Order: sequence, then C-alpha cells, then structure tokens
Amino acid sequence: MLQNCTFAMPLMYGIAKIGCFTAGCCRGICYDGIFCVRYTGKLTGDICVFPVQLSEAAVFIAIYIAGMALLKKHDVHSVHKVIIMSAAAKFALEFLRNSHSHSTLSIEQTVCLIVTIACLADMMRNRRRTITEKTLESSKSTFTYNSRIRRYHRIRLLCLLLSDAGRKRSQFTTLFLPLFLP
Repeated sequence: MLQNCTFAMPLMYGIAKIGCFTAGCCRGICYDGIFCVRYTGKLTGDICVFPVQLSEAAVFIAIYIAGMALLKKHDVHSVHKVIIMSAAAKFALEFLRNSHSHSTLSIEQTVCLIVTIACLADMMRNRRRTITEKTLESSKSTFTYNSRIRRYHRIRLLCLLLSDAGRKRSQFTTLFLPLFLP
C-alpha cells in the first residue's frame, strides 16, 4: 500500500502544480527573461515571474516515470529512490519560489533534508541486513562443507584403526561412509 502511494505521489503533485500555475498561487521569483510568465490582476498586480509551478510539474512527472521504470526493474530500493528524488527536486526548486527570498533554508527544505537523510539511513540499514544475510548463508554452506570433511577424516581414521593392515578399510568405507554424510 505504501509503495503504491509513494509512486503515485509525484504524479499527483505534478498535476497539482499545473493547477497552481493556472490559479497564480505558489509563484516563482521575479524574473524578466525567457519563459517569463506575466500575472496581471487585483491580487497579484502586474508582475513577471519564473514559472516554478510548470518546472515542478515537469520534474515531478519525470520522477513518476523514473519510479515506474524502477518498479518495473524490481529494484529493491525503488521506494527509497523515488522519495529521495522527490525530496531533492523539492529542495532545489524551492530556491526559485517567491516565498523563499527571505531565508537561507525554508521549512520545506529542512523537511526535505531530514527525509533524505532518513531514507539514506534506511537504505544503508537494509543493505547491511542483506549483506549480513548473504554472508550467513555462505558461511553456513562453508561450515557444512568443513564439518563434512572433518567427519569423513574421523571415519577414515577409525577405518584405519579397525582394519587389518588396510584389508577391510575399503569395505568399511563403502558400507558406513554414506550413513555419516548427508
């Protein structure tokens, strides 16, 4: 359930930003260059701004597409990667907002940093757990192999001790060795 919501959020946010662009809210910094958007009206006045809403829409729809590609590849950390990409995009695009001009880092950027650090820590914890499980599996097989060799040498020594000058050793080994080796 969480995985499905995580992959759908960038798409929903991107579509919502198109609505913000048409409404004129969440506008960008004052900008008088290429792709400048001019707002005129009683509430906004006559201003020319950077279209940060359209930039966010494009970036977050691209994140949605990248997330679907990761999901299709069955990437173990696809949820983490989508969250980190979304937080990084929000952090970077926040500098282009009009509301950001009064502070170094906004509250949204601080939250994005915290979310990114938490996702990276969870990814590292999961990676260590996966590596530890693989190490345990390989050590189990090595331990099983080594214990079989030790068991074989004990049986062989017993055969040598019990045999009459090695005559009965081959008979004992062929009869009893399969009982000790699984």
